[in-house]
Amino acid sequence: MCSYFHDVGKLKKPNYFIENQHDGAENPHDNLTPTMSAMIIIAHVKDGVDLAVKNKLNPRIIDVIQEHHGDSLVYYFYRRAQEQKKAEMEKSIGS
Repeated sequence: MCSYFHDVGKLKKPNYFIENQHDGAENPHDNLTPTMSAMIIIAHVKDGVDLAVKNKLNPRIIDVIQEHHGDSLVYYFYRRAQEQKKAEMEKSIGS
């Protein structure tokens, strides 16, 4: 049952999630900093909890929505931030 609801928060900003981006469509993350992108991705958990509470879902389902990512790192955007920082450092050294 919980598998139906765990990502319900993605409904708030669906175009920011790769599974909703179609071929040829612009990826909105291309115009954001890695930090902002990670915040949007992580926010789907809170958005999901808010939606679940508003719609009076079972508390156990709400718990699953809240915990389904734990406290893990959004690795893709972490690596992107590292690459940007490295490029900035190389540019400043070369100047």
